[in-house]
Amino acid sequence: MKNSKSEKKRRFNFVDFLLIVLVLAIIAGAIYLFLPGSFIRNIGNSTSGTLSYTVELKGVDAEYINKIKENDIVVDSVSKVTIGTVTAVDYNTKYTVLEYTENEGQYEGVLADYPDRYNVLVTITTAADYTPKKGYSVDSCRIAVGEALSLRFPDFAYEGHCISLVAEDFS
Repeated sequence: MKNSKSEKKRRFNFVDFLLIVLVLAIIAGAIYLFLPGSFIRNIGNSTSGTLSYTVELKGVDAEYINKIKENDIVVDSVSKVTIGTVTAVDYNTKYTVLEYTENEGQYEGVLADYPDRYNVLVTITTAADYTPKKGYSVDSCRIAVGEALSLRFPDFAYEGHCISLVAEDFS
């Protein structure tokens, strides 16, 4: 004789659904509380606006300075993300290096001038996001003063450092 309980099939009902939803809610709450970099925690914290930042390119050869033009699209060479449009270019500063010379046991610093090299200041404007404790970013590319950026223009690529930024309309 067979047991009638073993023949009875278990059916999925509303109570089972509620238990599954409750378990998923507990897991999501644990992720939110215990993972500081959690994407769930960052939802709603970021704000968007316009970011203008200046990148200094040091020691650019004179033959290349005209390859950077206003309205050029700028791409980050590492992440391949478009990080803005050139709004201003200043290449009026000669590239100099502080060199030390020894004279009778005394060291003296002298600025050595390189006539065929320039420090180029490129101002780039873009739409960006601001997240507290992380700063400004364009897609996944972080923009911060002092940050090294590998920039690719349509006819030129170079690495520089962000030396200033101005944020507008972030709310």
